[in-house]
Amino acid sequence: MLREGFPLEVISKITKLPLVEIQQLKESIFPSSKKSETPIENTVIVAKSYTQDKLRDTWINEGKKEAKQEDALAMLREGFPLEVISKITKLSLEEIKKLQSSQDK
Repeated sequence: MLREGFPLEVISKITKLPLVEIQQLKESIFPSSKKSETPIENTVIVAKSYTQDKLRDTWINEGKKEAKQEDALAMLREGFPLEVISKITKLSLEEIKKLQSSQDK
């Protein structure tokens, strides 16, 4: 909830922890955050963190997909049936057929 930028008072009510503990927890997690930050500055920090997390997740997922496609191409070259490739790589038959047609060119 801290990362998402919920107000400390709300977090305190939900978790039933004293506000002081929530503030200490925030300072230990986000040591660079200053008490003089405005709500807009805090929102920018949270947005940057969220964006970085999303980008990292996207890159990881793209890398996994590329690896699956490379595996599928290798299996296609070895003559594996499309259904087996789909089952192993978790790629759809359509995706595998696209890879197969791009390989034939």
